[in-house]
Amino acid sequence: MDSIDKGILNHMANNCRITYRELSLKFNISSSAIKKRVKKLEESGIIEGYGVNLSRAMTGTNLLFGFLATDGSQDEQDFVNTLGKQEMFVAAASYTGGHYALIAEYRNSQDLWELGAFLRNFDCVLNIETHQLLSAQGSTMELTKLHLRVINVLLDDPRMSIVDIAEKTGLTSRRVRRLVNELVEGQAVIFRSFNELGAAGSIPFLMWITWNEKETDHNAIRDWLDKTFKLSLWESFISAEAPIMICLLSGEDLTEVDSIARATRRHPHIPTVTVQISKHHRYFPGLSYRILLKTLEEAGVRRS
Repeated sequence: MDSIDKGILNHMANNCRITYRELSLKFNISSSAIKKRVKKLEESGIIEGYGVNLSRAMTGTNLLFGFLATDGSQDEQDFVNTLGKQEMFVAAASYTGGHYALIAEYRNSQDLWELGAFLRNFDCVLNIETHQLLSAQGSTMELTKLHLRVINVLLDDPRMSIVDIAEKTGLTSRRVRRLVNELVEGQAVIFRSFNELGAAGSIPFLMWITWNEKETDHNAIRDWLDKTFKLSLWESFISAEAPIMICLLSGEDLTEVDSIARATRRHPHIPTVTVQISKHHRYFPGLSYRILLKTLEEAGVRRS
């Protein structure tokens, strides 16, 4: 994977309806070359799939990062799947040493209690660490019945062409194009790709770092990480409760993983760095998706 592949993945994770033409202009290569790269990313499993969801501003949700230490007695894939049965989880992954990372959506303190109670119910769980996260909320907009008809069709194929959407909704292509543009530009509905880093033959890993709040802030740390590990860094989760950042990266081998961790430890304002290697990962629908389905059902454009 090179910088163009990573750029494509980042753009499609933010808006999977971006066109080959738009991507070609960003990377100064032909649309056909972009299409081949996207196809290769899909066939290799790096792009695991695509999804449509409401923004957190629309659903009133926030993000929680959870990290579990277990006794190692459970089958890792089965346990990840079991965790995904809790409707608030959007992702779960197993890591070395019997550890598991979770991302959940929640609305209020009652949701937080229910999440904690769900996790405390497992005898194999020895310790639970949670962090409410700083995260972009997106925007809100009024979704008309026509918007919802388009969204309902796109649930089956978020990258469906304008012509096919028009055929399935009975609307004109011109109207569909306008409606889709409104949805994308409004940032109240999220169209994204789901990326599986391990499918590239690389090693996904979490890097936990703390920083000296008296000397710097999380923006400066994240900017440094983005610049220093441009091809390796994929996502950064920032705790709203403490100077802790949990970064998702990938390395070509264990030597590169170690090199990234050592380089981070040398930063003058980062006193601690710990690493966990990913073993198995899954995405789940989550709370916002369930709210979206309920919205479509209540509007009469989708059957339960």
